[in-house]
Amino acid sequence: MDETDYEAIAKSGVEALRRGDGAAARVDFEKVVAAGRASHQLWMFLAQACEITGDDAAMALALSPVLEKEPRNLYALLMKGEHQQRHGDDRAATSWFGLALSSAGQQQNLPPDLVARLQRAQQAMRASEKKFENHLHAMLAAGGVDPAQTSPRFAEALEILAGRAQPQLQQPTSFYFPRLPQVPFYDRSTFDWVAGLEAAAPA
Repeated sequence: MDETDYEAIAKSGVEALRRGDGAAARVDFEKVVAAGRASHQLWMFLAQACEITGDDAAMALALSPVLEKEPRNLYALLMKGEHQQRHGDDRAATSWFGLALSSAGQQQNLPPDLVARLQRAQQAMRASEKKFENHLHAMLAAGGVDPAQTSPRFAEALEILAGRAQPQLQQPTSFYFPRLPQVPFYDRSTFDWVAGLEAAAPA
């Protein structure tokens, strides 16, 4: 069978995929794969066909060569995340979803079906973060720790862990002076000379 025949089979699979006939599309794509003629784009089509037919394991396998050649493929990233989510691995799912969402921010005019998947990924990430936060607070409570009664530093650490705050790091514009402590605001009581300086404000 020559190259033209394989191209025809691939085109037939794409047409079946457009009709929503995942089973027929998969048969065609797997013929091309078996012949060693599959591009990473055809592997993507095969993954979509497997998704339609509900073969999760085959879908995940087909996504590997796609991500190897195109690590920022939004469909592949989202499908990997959804695969991990279905298998109960929220941490891995969040990782894939986060990569997809950050990559999507650099692209414009995304197709509606992709936008819908990105929105579902955002919802899944929020749900996962809330689930983790609830678990964390339950574990702290079980250990007799009330975050509201802890030090401000520990409370801030929990806010950073929950994603509601960002670490306050040095961001110099021209000169970086090393080894300074990363403290955004110092307590005035830390320095005994503050009161004298304030008293001299009129001068």
